[in-house]
Amino acid sequence: MTEKKLAGKTVLLSGGSRGIGLAIAVRAAAADLATRVRLSETTIRSRAHRAAVLSTRLPLTWRGYLAGDVSEQNATTAASFADSLPNDEADAWAAFDGAVSTAAASLTPARFKTRARAARERVHAESLEARHERAAADRDVWVAPELDGMGSITALLPAVQ
Repeated sequence: MTEKKLAGKTVLLSGGSRGIGLAIAVRAAAADLATRVRLSETTIRSRAHRAAVLSTRLPLTWRGYLAGDVSEQNATTAASFADSLPNDEADAWAAFDGAVSTAAASLTPARFKTRARAARERVHAESLEARHERAAADRDVWVAPELDGMGSITALLPAVQ
């Protein structure tokens, strides 16, 4: 067993697989923080992931966000688009960050989303055709219950259909 300090507490990690022990520690920390701030564990983990994406892939946008110049909604949009870029394309991340960091501080969320989507398409290394073919394989339809016996249908389909 190994001891690690996490969120001010000592956590024991099993000697087996280091990855499993670390994953358990991260989940425990997220659960602890979620309880303390009265948010769901999923919300805590999502915010942590967005912060990791912003700080590693989009340092210019991250600095603007920390300074209060970039809204949370624009930071979330930027992180989402950056997270969809290939993991091994640091040049694409830098190009995307350069293209959106100033816009993130000055545009409304709706306009920024349009600008960021266009920037993502320009910097993505893989062809649009190859990405479209892969995405089409993930098409799906969901039904969510609503109030008063109603329901919402959401469909993720190729735009040409």
